[in-house]
Amino acid sequence: MRYSDFKIVEGKGEAMLAKADTLLQGTGFARKGFEIVKAPQQGSVRGSITDEALAMVKNMLAKAKAMGATEPAAVKPTMNPADITDKDFTESQSSKNGSGELPVGGGLESGPPYPQEDKEAVKQLQRTLIKLGYSVGSTGVDGKYGPRTTNAVRAFKKDNKIDGDGLSMSATELAKLEKAKPVKNPTDTGNKTITGRSGRRQVPTLSANQELQFPGNPKMQKMAEKARKRWASEPNTEWWVAALMAQIAHETSQMSISTERGKDSYFDRYDGRKDLGNVKPGDGRRYRGRGWIQLTGRYNYQKAGEALGIDLENNPEMAADPETAMDIAIWYFETRVMNRISNPTNIKGITKAVNGGYNGFDDRRKYFNIYAQALNTSGSGIA
Repeated sequence: MRYSDFKIVEGKGEAMLAKADTLLQGTGFARKGFEIVKAPQQGSVRGSITDEALAMVKNMLAKAKAMGATEPAAVKPTMNPADITDKDFTESQSSKNGSGELPVGGGLESGPPYPQEDKEAVKQLQRTLIKLGYSVGSTGVDGKYGPRTTNAVRAFKKDNKIDGDGLSMSATELAKLEKAKPVKNPTDTGNKTITGRSGRRQVPTLSANQELQFPGNPKMQKMAEKARKRWASEPNTEWWVAALMAQIAHETSQMSISTERGKDSYFDRYDGRKDLGNVKPGDGRRYRGRGWIQLTGRYNYQKAGEALGIDLENNPEMAADPETAMDIAIWYFETRVMNRISNPTNIKGITKAVNGGYNGFDDRRKYFNIYAQALNTSGSGIA
């Protein structure tokens, strides 16, 4: 790493020693007296320190010694490693050793930068946390050990009675994480992730039974539970749930909108659409998108009503009722998607079956990829 524009602040020698200790934390080096020695057990996501940075720290130690600093029994850093930002240093050297492996005993430590070669280690940490029920925030599995992942690590440590904060995970703690079982009521990470379509997408967690959970969004949670119960005997049940929820999340901004919005002139364009069964003037407005799958068109209202035993053709507003909308979504998905497509990861095909085209395909795919990551996969192979 290269420290840029780092100014040595004149002051007591002991304070300068503490600053030097802080800058050496997580680099694979430590201070012994006024000398720098290798400390491979401190290796972390930060990476190795460059000669330039070492020279700067050595200069600090020399100044501290010249100022008459005395070596205390234990020098406490004056700055938290997480407070060091990209302005303090930029990554310029690989954190791998000659064998291509991470330093022996290396753990993970929060804060920038995030070397490319260590992102996979952080991603694995994030996937495991999600699997155990700890949300890592709206950014999901991104390979960055930032504030949201720190919150998740802190919650995990609290529930598993591990000392320390969420700023780091030692090799021993990572081993415990991999062997950990989900607790009944995991500590809330405090990561707020639910907003509308143009905002952040909620990152679900997993239950002890490896089922998608949507904490903080009771509508999404209930919809997923209802579909899961209905499709319990289907192969790949949870993947079908993920596929349905991805479509719903896009169509309704994560179940925050139950009736399509727009001016009358917008819906008038759907008048006369025989493919939708709109045969009378005003059908475009009357049979606008409603419910969690955005049922559209006289024909679809009629068929859904017949299947559910409800007169939706003469009472289209009923399609926006939360409970009815859930039943419609499951019926529509079964008849239009699951009867035609055998692979729940075929998001392109599923989007065409639901939408009739590919409107919003990128957004639908992003939602599905987030849910796929929660199911402990990177989303590879998704159509």
